[in-house]
Amino acid sequence: MATPADPLVDKLQTLYRETDALFAGWSCAESGDCCRFSVTGRQPMLWPLEWRHLQRVLRANPPRKGGATGDCPAFDPATRRCRAYLARPFGCRTHFCAEICRPGKNPRDQIRQLARRLADLAAADQPTGSLRPLLSWQSSSRP
Repeated sequence: MATPADPLVDKLQTLYRETDALFAGWSCAESGDCCRFSVTGRQPMLWPLEWRHLQRVLRANPPRKGGATGDCPAFDPATRRCRAYLARPFGCRTHFCAEICRPGKNPRDQIRQLARRLADLAAADQPTGSLRPLLSWQSSSRP
């Protein structure tokens, strides 16, 4: 049974596609190291809307085997890839990874504009919602 369409998730996915287009041409080592939060000491911040979308995708694509404590819940240790790549949060899309590279300048102004639009979407979803580290969402009972 298909789930009903969520207009805010549709807008979120549009924003994600725009973000991906902004970073077309950037390269990534694809090591999966940025998904190992206990190793990097960093993790992306998510709005409740982003967590709900990511959680839905993760439930539809359960892990084959568990990752290490401190890994992103979307990290697949067998492939060292994201098992929810198309639903990865804005922070992951804006190159949370320290090893990302591209000739030229980082598009900070465009990132700020997209982040503002994301915050507006999140406020439309939950006016009192706030950004939280990804792993804190995983440990909470609800987004």
